[in-house]
Amino acid sequence: MLDEKEAAYKARNALLQEKENRLSQQSVQAEQEKAKLSSLQLAVETMSERASQSFGEEKLRLQREHARLEQMQRSLESERAVMQESVTAEARKLEDMRLQREHEHAAFVEEVLILAEYTLNPKPFVEEVP
Repeated sequence: MLDEKEAAYKARNALLQEKENRLSQQSVQAEQEKAKLSSLQLAVETMSERASQSFGEEKLRLQREHARLEQMQRSLESERAVMQESVTAEARKLEDMRLQREHEHAAFVEEVLILAEYTLNPKPFVEEVP
């Protein structure tokens, strides 16, 4: 009977040792997994910080670029308005010159016609007395 108890004790002891070894292995694996997850978490946090910093820098760059483009647009619109005024003034000046030349041409044609008529039908110069 002692042999049976001793055999049962040894079997139970071996079973407990086996479970303890398994538990120890599981504990080591859990610690390794925990270390991997911590490392992964740190890497993700680092990437997130870098992405946030990069996003902030890009946002600032885009804001500056947007402001520069808006300023350029205002400048171009102002330049366009000045140019439009200049073109309008020049067109008005050219039209006035055209009308003046037209008037001068009409006066010249009238003068030529008068001279031609006088040359063809000379009239004596008579001074009118009041």
